[in-house]
Amino acid sequence: MEFVAEPEQCIGTTQVVTYRTSSGYVINEPVNWYVKGDLEIIGSTNGANVTVKSKGTGIGTVGYYPCDSSLGSFEFNIKPPKEDFEISGKPIVRPLETLVYYLPADIGLSNITFQVGGATVLGTTENSVRIRVLNKAYDSLPIVSITATGNTKCGLFTKTLYPDVVEN
Repeated sequence: MEFVAEPEQCIGTTQVVTYRTSSGYVINEPVNWYVKGDLEIIGSTNGANVTVKSKGTGIGTVGYYPCDSSLGSFEFNIKPPKEDFEISGKPIVRPLETLVYYLPADIGLSNITFQVGGATVLGTTENSVRIRVLNKAYDSLPIVSITATGNTKCGLFTKTLYPDVVEN
């Protein structure tokens, strides 16, 4: 047996889960559904399918046990998508230094934008930004920040990096 469902589900969203044989035959026989963890059942717990809602950031389990003895019980894990990432690049910078900061290639973000403070943007690609750190002003070092924002399947996601600025 196998479940017909998305293995990843955004918080607060619902999906209909059903089951079929491993050869793909959809079984339309009612079963008793249950959930564990960060999922909840919306509507009936008995039937050929069930609607589940993700209510937290952890893994949830959907399962069923048969109304009679013709089917065995089965469970399936649903988790929230991984949406965390790191901005990679030099953690310590100097005034007037030119650097590149980048995101992992397989990050799963679309429409990525970069915002930079304390530096001049020299160029961007789909997943990187090239900057030049500003010079000291009035004997103060600049505060550098690199913020990446993009769309995930669950909405907008933003991450900011603050490299340390030290004297030349």
